[in-house]
Amino acid sequence: LYARNFFIEYANRIYKEFPDKPMDAVVINIDQFHAVNALKGRDFGDQVLKTLGEAIRSYFYDKDGISARIGSDGFAVYCKHMDNYKPLLIHLEGSLDRIEHNTGIRLRMGIMQRQDKVEPSQQFERAHTACNIARGNYRGRIIVFDDKMREREIFEQRILNDLRRALAEKEFEVYYQPKYDIQAETPKLESAEALVRWNHHELGVISPTDFIPLFEKHGQIEALDKYVWEQAVKQISEWRDKYGIVIPVSVNLSRVDIFDPDLESSLDKLIEQYGLERSVLQLEVTESAYTDNTYQVIAVVESLRKKGYVIEMDDFGSGYSSLCMLSSMPIDVLKMDKAFIRNIEHDEKEVQFVKLILDIAKNLKVPVIAEGVETEPQLKLLKKLGCALVQGYYFSPPLLPEQFEKLI
Repeated sequence: LYARNFFIEYANRIYKEFPDKPMDAVVINIDQFHAVNALKGRDFGDQVLKTLGEAIRSYFYDKDGISARIGSDGFAVYCKHMDNYKPLLIHLEGSLDRIEHNTGIRLRMGIMQRQDKVEPSQQFERAHTACNIARGNYRGRIIVFDDKMREREIFEQRILNDLRRALAEKEFEVYYQPKYDIQAETPKLESAEALVRWNHHELGVISPTDFIPLFEKHGQIEALDKYVWEQAVKQISEWRDKYGIVIPVSVNLSRVDIFDPDLESSLDKLIEQYGLERSVLQLEVTESAYTDNTYQVIAVVESLRKKGYVIEMDDFGSGYSSLCMLSSMPIDVLKMDKAFIRNIEHDEKEVQFVKLILDIAKNLKVPVIAEGVETEPQLKLLKKLGCALVQGYYFSPPLLPEQFEKLI
């Protein structure tokens, strides 16, 4: 097969010399190829790559197309337009069965059809985007790039480009959702969680589900996290000065933050600047973060705890940490994922799951916060089961500081 550079050069020549020829860009990837290497060895992985390469070359031998290997587990094809790519997928997966019966290896494909004034390099970028969308999508492993994806691509690039400006112009607003101690006779305001919203000057309100995963994916979440930390610490100190009480606030600590060598000094500087105790800044680490480079994450978190910061494991129950791992994880609070709460009043199985999590936390001697509590039956059941803290729309949605003050 061609190497990447030669492949793009030849694709450009076809594009320029045959402008009326409808050519598609196809990207083919092996799902979880690193796992194939880990489980069956690199020799087997190399055999998979060789077999796929030969199968791609033979398939397009008489179909007017060129092909290349791109990256460790990817292939690219520039070929005359075809209406149906399923026969290609069947052909390629069938070739793998000749190495070993029922290998379980799955492929995914992204396709960008020829469009006027879209050169091959751009065509393949979009085919690659479509291929990424097919990752883990077992129903649709062949994805054709379309106008909807193009609009999404433009939108995402726009908000990525606007991050720095939006931070400078304070377009991001920090809301606070209260957490209540429900074991007291009357539920008592205990603390809050800081949640960020983006009020874009042209696009209006952008949902966190649109921008937070995007910033995480592109390694830009750190700047936003630091902005939220500062706003939260500043707000804690303002409420302390105004009301004479300190309300702890939890903030997000992303994977990128954890591996930042300046993390501790950044947090310490903020705490010292506003004259607060470290325990008032509660750091939320998602359960899944503990499974990435476990030892380093645990070392960083343990160091933060020794300094006095409170560590909350967020979304507990939604990830893959084992009970064995949980016993070694340095945490002060478990946050139970809201998925467990949603049907708790209607499903006995959900009740047993919640009870199990509360029993685990009790043995670890850490309190549990239940997220997403919306109804009185949910609240009563959680109180009866011994849950310490809850947050959710039953008490309050996330609020701007001036609205939150009414609860104080």
